[in-house]
Amino acid sequence: MSLLPLAIITIFLQVQIGLRPDQILLLQAAKSSISAIFEFPAGWIADRLGYKKTFIIGALSLIVCWSLYSFADTFTTVLIADVFLGIGWSFIYGTDSALLYESLSNLDSTPQLSKWSGRVSFWGQITEGCCALVAGILFTIDPYLPFICQAFLSIGNLLIALMLKEPPRKKSIRKDKLKGNRQFWTIPSLGDLGDVEIILEYFLSVTSNDQGASTRGRRSH
Repeated sequence: MSLLPLAIITIFLQVQIGLRPDQILLLQAAKSSISAIFEFPAGWIADRLGYKKTFIIGALSLIVCWSLYSFADTFTTVLIADVFLGIGWSFIYGTDSALLYESLSNLDSTPQLSKWSGRVSFWGQITEGCCALVAGILFTIDPYLPFICQAFLSIGNLLIALMLKEPPRKKSIRKDKLKGNRQFWTIPSLGDLGDVEIILEYFLSVTSNDQGASTRGRRSH
């Protein structure tokens, strides 16, 4: 969801916005807190209104987030953008796993859940690595360019969400239904590990910049 900006966002915040490492980590904490707070309402909306509408809300939140980043020049603007990022994450993460489960369930292919989840994770990691290289090139051209491109990619995500067709649901996906289904519950835990990975990437970017990472392409305010 945030593939292009992820590789350069910390350097962007330090070099372009002028934030200190403690402010950057404060943003990360705020984003994670918002995501955690909206986990329950996002699940309720997915359960009551459907996965498609939940995806649409998440996609709209991400469009607002990356649009704000595209011209952000203050801590406050970045904070507001990260609030929408946290909301977008909470509405999309988990919903995609539930949609995958329901789709396989309707095809009587639930045992293949781990297989398809592994494919999603594999291609996601490949895409993330490729986007990191592209983001670095875009950043040297203009520090805001990765965020502008990501905003357009988020619009593409919205269009995909609008075209989704939900599988029929026999009943709500709840813990009592999936009790004992260890395959399904490994998906949220992988998401939690992803949060830890992002925090480590924040620290790595801060360290790289402190060690003399290039600030070429900085736009004057």
